[in-house]
Amino acid sequence: MSETVESPDFATANQAGDRFGTFLDRARSRARDEFADARLEDAAAIGLLLRRVNRLMLNDAEDEVLRPAALSWTEFRVCFSLWIAGPQQPHEVATSTAMSRASVSSTMKTLKKKELVTTRDSTTDLRSIVMTLTPTGSELVSHAHARHLALIDEWLKPLSAPERMVLQGLLGQIMLGPRARPYADGHAVNS
Repeated sequence: MSETVESPDFATANQAGDRFGTFLDRARSRARDEFADARLEDAAAIGLLLRRVNRLMLNDAEDEVLRPAALSWTEFRVCFSLWIAGPQQPHEVATSTAMSRASVSSTMKTLKKKELVTTRDSTTDLRSIVMTLTPTGSELVSHAHARHLALIDEWLKPLSAPERMVLQGLLGQIMLGPRARPYADGHAVNS
């Protein structure tokens, strides 16, 4: 016997004039009316909410963190990978950032011009190079990441500590699901 769980009600947000809440309610209603599977109504709402929150958080980070640091998202991703894992070959950066090798190569050139990254020949693969953050690059990423974490914390303030852990666990389950497998570690995507 399956249990029916009540979906969140966005009526309060809609009363405040939240156009997205109204759109979300309409999307749920349309999915309910068009498709027999009730899970699709939830899928419509969850998909829209995930994309919306992701886009809003990205825009906020661009405005508050990246633009003041004179970094693009791709530049930050490459620098962050080097800051976390240390010197790496471009293909390793591509894997950890889910970027294509071509994107990493193009970004590396820009980061070298900005004197945030240096390169040297690889000692293990004569066909490759190793990318390393400069001290200036490391300091920039450290400050940008601290600000980014503070910004994420602001976004998560409506959640209690246990709710944050539940959210993390649920998102982790989605990342381990069958639809995420083609994009798992080792698979670069163009972004």
